[in-house]
Amino acid sequence: MDLKKLYHCVVVADLGSFTRAATLLSVPQSVLSRQVRDVEQVIGQTLLHRTGRGTIPTEAGERMLPKLRALVSDWQRLQEEGRELHGPPSGLIRLGMLTSLGPVLLTPLLNLACDRLPGVRIHVLEGLTDHLDEMLVSGRLDVSLLYSSRQVPSPTDEALLQTELWLVGAAGDPVTKTGEIPFAELAGLPLTLPAPPNRMRHLIDQICHERGVRLNVTTVLDALGTLKDIAASGRTYTILPPHFFAADIAVGRLQAARIVAPAIPRTVLLASSAQGSMARAKSEVMHLIREVTAALILSGELPGRSLLAVRHRPRAVGSP
Repeated sequence: MDLKKLYHCVVVADLGSFTRAATLLSVPQSVLSRQVRDVEQVIGQTLLHRTGRGTIPTEAGERMLPKLRALVSDWQRLQEEGRELHGPPSGLIRLGMLTSLGPVLLTPLLNLACDRLPGVRIHVLEGLTDHLDEMLVSGRLDVSLLYSSRQVPSPTDEALLQTELWLVGAAGDPVTKTGEIPFAELAGLPLTLPAPPNRMRHLIDQICHERGVRLNVTTVLDALGTLKDIAASGRTYTILPPHFFAADIAVGRLQAARIVAPAIPRTVLLASSAQGSMARAKSEVMHLIREVTAALILSGELPGRSLLAVRHRPRAVGSP
């Protein structure tokens, strides 16, 4: 089977027209018609019914065309991987980014990618762990940063960063001024938290159940940015990881105390999809994520403890 003919046959079927397919492929209609007949002859079935308005799949076509599309897709993927072996990495990488990490990590990461990987395009989608996890498993993301509470953990997941949850209030607030607060003392405070089944909220509720603590959640809100705004107003407190409010602390907008007895640790994972191609580009983007994360932790711009293996020691961000 000539794979080029097979590809042209699939394009005709998808567009439902020899005329449109000829324009898209820059191939004469007579050549396309002959190529489709050749494919049908090899398969032994008529795949497309010609009408005055174009083409529609026959009953055999309805059954066979999905398999032919898969063959074409595999062929194109092999071509992409072959091109990757010769020359610099290239292609589109779909990156999932935790909303809480984006403000700290994305700018240095994307700037470094522009310098190091000019042939790689990165499409970033921000979200929460559940949404990003679902998209990663389905193949709609190539790489993602997630919290460790995945639905189905993968043996290829890498622990990237360990952080803890903090109580966040307005600047000058006496409760958070001490720098630490026992979990039991949260019970007397007005809180604004995300609604279940948010993973952070689930973790907090689980500790409440274990410790017999009843929180005073006066407002339920799923917009992380607005959680900080309400805390800054001084009306209620919220609970967040420190990398999400570090910039607000630096400018004197918020104040925070680490929750202790118990502390509430959270691990950020670097995960990749088993689906899709662009293996080399994906590997290079993951390397940059490790490098930038380690450098930001070292500089103090990303609060937390690095969980990276020794082989991922950082170079300075922006170095060649």
